[in-house]
Amino acid sequence: MKKTVRIDEDVTIDCYYLAADSQRPTVIICPGGGYGYHSVREGEPVAYKFLSYGFNSIVLHYRVAEKAKFPNPMVDLAKVVEFLNSKDAPFENNGKFISIGFSAGGNLVLEYNAHWKKICREYFPHQKELDIFKPQLTICGYTPVSFDMDDLDKIDESFADDVFYFKDSNHILEIALSKTRRLSEGINYAVFGSQKVDEKIIQEYDILRNSDFTNMSPTFLFANRGDIIVNNKDIFRLAIEFENHKVPFELHFFQWGAHGLSLGDGYTANTAEQIDMHYAKWFDLCIEWINRQINCI
Repeated sequence: MKKTVRIDEDVTIDCYYLAADSQRPTVIICPGGGYGYHSVREGEPVAYKFLSYGFNSIVLHYRVAEKAKFPNPMVDLAKVVEFLNSKDAPFENNGKFISIGFSAGGNLVLEYNAHWKKICREYFPHQKELDIFKPQLTICGYTPVSFDMDDLDKIDESFADDVFYFKDSNHILEIALSKTRRLSEGINYAVFGSQKVDEKIIQEYDILRNSDFTNMSPTFLFANRGDIIVNNKDIFRLAIEFENHKVPFELHFFQWGAHGLSLGDGYTANTAEQIDMHYAKWFDLCIEWINRQINCI
């Protein structure tokens, strides 16, 4: 079944579920789009894929563009969680949820994983049980991690040698920096109102600088070496922080594949270049990881 629900004037969700009276695991999907729009390829097809594995799935249409200023998208995710625990929810819920996001949507669920308690204390003071807002698990696909633009200035030619497998590495480096900077500037402008973010704001929201790792849920990360949009080195920095703070995580870094592959199969591809069946194995790996984590929790 599919049902669209308007949570409020800013937030709508598309719900995909098999039966209203069965307590299945619930996945909340946050599509990417640079906080400027919602990628269709990272929404409904992913929901149906999880549905086929027995998950109730929700695609969140969080605030974007001029309404995306932080922490609005994270508040939107929390609104959905509150709704799922209400009598108005379209299906039964066991009080737990898994969040998954791609690209900017991955940044959203990652930031939410780090800051959910602080945000929910401020925006949901009527809720005495804040733990309902904590994700059981978090899944991040090809995710921008840091808001620090200065970090891009530190990338040298070794970045091209490390990440790309083209002969003209200097040219590819220029393209990579251009696209990475453009995405970073676009995200920063959407969520902070400025391409160059104030240091104080970076300190507040940049997950590599200010995160309550003690309250973070286990996290599944996947990315591609061939992604010239995201600064992949930040993903390794994040993995190191997880390891240092004993946050359970799994990281899959595929050698090939561009940015925005979604499921990586013909179901989500608009072009042949968006099909990569080796990269597409992330989904089965993710399902195995979820099943192990749920059985451990």
